[in-house]
Amino acid sequence: MIHLDTWFFLEAMEADSTAARLMETWLENGEELNLSSIAWFELLAGTFTDAEHRSAALLFPRPEPFLAEDAEKAAELFQFVGRRRALWSSCQVAAVAIRVGALLATKNPDDFEPLVVRGLKLMR
Repeated sequence: MIHLDTWFFLEAMEADSTAARLMETWLENGEELNLSSIAWFELLAGTFTDAEHRSAALLFPRPEPFLAEDAEKAAELFQFVGRRRALWSSCQVAAVAIRVGALLATKNPDDFEPLVVRGLKLMR
C-alpha cells in the first residue's frame, strides 16, 4: 500500500509530471493507493477545483481516518522532531501511514526523513 502526501498528489494532478507518471505506473501495477484524512483535509482546504475534487474522490473514496492511536503517535513524532510547528501535519500524516504499514510518497522528503527511525517507510 502506498499513501500519498498532499504535495505528491497535487503534483500528480499535473499531466506529465514525475508524480503523475509514478501514480499511473502504480495503478497499472495494481498498487493500492490511498491518503490519510489529514492529507484529504489539506487538499480540500487548498485551491482544489470542483473537477479536481471529483477526480480525487474517485481515486480515494475512503481516505484513511485519523484515529486516537494516530493522535498519540503523531504527538510522539512531533516531540521527536523538536515540536517544529511546520511539521505538525506531517507528523499526523506519518502516524497514519505508520499504523497502516503504508509506504509514504512525498515531494517533501526532508519533512519526513527524520521520522523513518520512528517507523515511517518512505518511497525512495
